[in-house]
Amino acid sequence: MLGVGHDLRYAFRLMQRRPGVIAAAVLTFALGIGAVLLASVVHSEIQNRTLHVERNFFGTLSVKLDPVNATRVLYHGNTIHGRQFIDPALQREPLSYFHRDGPLGQIFAAFNANATSSNVGIIGLGTGSMACYAFQDQHWTFYEINPAVINIAQTTDYFTYLQQCAGAETKIVLGDARLQLQNAPDHHYGLIVLDAFNSDAIPVHLLTQEAIALYTSKLAPGGMLAFHVSNRSLKLDTVLANLAKQNASMSLSLADGEHDPVRVKDPSEWIVMAQQSPAFETLAQNYRWRRLEARAAVQNVRGNGALRKMGAVQEGILRKSFLRGGKFIDQALWSLLEEDWYRSKAVWG
Repeated sequence: MLGVGHDLRYAFRLMQRRPGVIAAAVLTFALGIGAVLLASVVHSEIQNRTLHVERNFFGTLSVKLDPVNATRVLYHGNTIHGRQFIDPALQREPLSYFHRDGPLGQIFAAFNANATSSNVGIIGLGTGSMACYAFQDQHWTFYEINPAVINIAQTTDYFTYLQQCAGAETKIVLGDARLQLQNAPDHHYGLIVLDAFNSDAIPVHLLTQEAIALYTSKLAPGGMLAFHVSNRSLKLDTVLANLAKQNASMSLSLADGEHDPVRVKDPSEWIVMAQQSPAFETLAQNYRWRRLEARAAVQNVRGNGALRKMGAVQEGILRKSFLRGGKFIDQALWSLLEEDWYRSKAVWG
């Protein structure tokens, strides 16, 4: 301690006697720090070089180059909305949340093996990567509310999925999907995929009982709905489970946590919903697609009765698990498996 105090006193006297030396040292130190910060900024810019930025009513979109895995990336704010390889030989491969080895690949495999209609509806265009799943005898319609997204997806300097992958007849409809979908014929689509819920601000009007009823009315017999619900802030599986219950439909979910930077595969969570569908039954045979849970207030006799009639099994009571009107209430926890659903169908018809 005495030695440290002596050193500090010596340093202080040096600062008083030789201010020029100290100033030079401070300047050298500052320049060194500045060089480090500048190098960091330059390195960051090289690592994620921005190719395009634009802002409109729907937020800020940017296209960036990621040299780590040689891809171009579409961002909405800070949320990734799609990737594509720069190498032309690899540009027909859907990446990120839409990877063939992920849940969406399984959804399309099940649909294409059991298609009850050749018509496919996609809500949310992104980079257009889902077009890689299209077959020549199919008819695809993308619904997209943001004209800037359409412009970016159709600009081949950024992404080429729509030009290279769309083996099917592909149509893009600009506008709010819930309004525009009303113009589609009833019982038209074999599969409707909703990719509109992974941003921080989700379009809640696409997740109402009326919206689910609309989607269902546009499905051909045996058709299926698929929801991309990867979201950093919100858990939407319980919301969709309750909507499925209200629509007399069955739901399954798959949360795929695999992140593979080599194959450019990001973690994603998907939910499928159907009333009676061969494609749904195919997915239900895969152990990774799990049951969904639903909750209802204990005093909600009607809601609990509806769940019981659907074949759901009550697994317990969650005490004081929900705040309503300034008071905590108990909720019944229900689960519904595929066999529960079909058992109830046999009883109730």
